[in-house]
Amino acid sequence: MLHQASVHSSTGAPTWVYVFDYRSENNPRPKWMGTMQADDQVFIFGPGTLMLNDRFLLTETDREVSDMMRTFVTNFVRFGNPSPHGKLAEWKAFQTDEQVYLRVRRPEKTRMKDYFKTKVTALWTSYVPKIVRRVFNVSEYDVNPFGGSV
Repeated sequence: MLHQASVHSSTGAPTWVYVFDYRSENNPRPKWMGTMQADDQVFIFGPGTLMLNDRFLLTETDREVSDMMRTFVTNFVRFGNPSPHGKLAEWKAFQTDEQVYLRVRRPEKTRMKDYFKTKVTALWTSYVPKIVRRVFNVSEYDVNPFGGSV
């Protein structure tokens, strides 16, 4: 995610990054699992669109999160900025040197953060590639199809 955002923003294109960290009370998975990839889709498109009406009932807070997410998407389409004037939440554009992103939670807890999972990211983008290069005698200029170098 960060590699793609960095490459995109380095071209001068405005780039916004968010991490969906809101977990509905009605989420059928155990709480310890947290949120997963694509959990945001039900809040952007609605359970009816995804044919989940019979399995996913929205709470009042879920509706607020859904309204917020839909407004972000609508604003982005209309204005090229998901949060013009910071009305919903302050959402700054991603820059490689700051690496800011919006952590989406309940509307009153949605905030800007920076450097998403720094230690985990460093492990997979720096430490592991160094070991791979050393073990397999691979040049750092050999391209990794998943972004970055090997």
